[in-house]
Amino acid sequence: MNSTRRLHKNGFTLIEVIVAIAILAIGIVAVSEVFSISLRSIYSTKKHADLSLIALSEMRILLLDPSLEEGIDKHVEDDYEVETTIEEVENERYKGLPYRLYKIRLTVSEPRGGKRVTLRTERIIKSLTQ
Repeated sequence: MNSTRRLHKNGFTLIEVIVAIAILAIGIVAVSEVFSISLRSIYSTKKHADLSLIALSEMRILLLDPSLEEGIDKHVEDDYEVETTIEEVENERYKGLPYRLYKIRLTVSEPRGGKRVTLRTERIIKSLTQ
């Protein structure tokens, strides 16, 4: 009787092994889910950063243009769509001055309604005529 007690104390029962494997499996699934969420977050952040850089580049091109014209312009590049809206601001404070004030809104977005970045600014241009 003493020898059978010693046998049970030297090893693990099948139930203990199954419970240990179940706990290990739950831990592995939890870690892999966190890893998956992290990868999706990294991809989303990269897409947003890419769109922001494209928007900044497009805005710089607009701001370097010596003449702005009112209107809406839409064009599609490789992986994104660009929409530019330019409108002149008419205000009593600016009447009689040789300058024109324009509001510029530039939106860069993924096709099919994905992520979107919008930049807004204003620009003053010296007018040739009053």
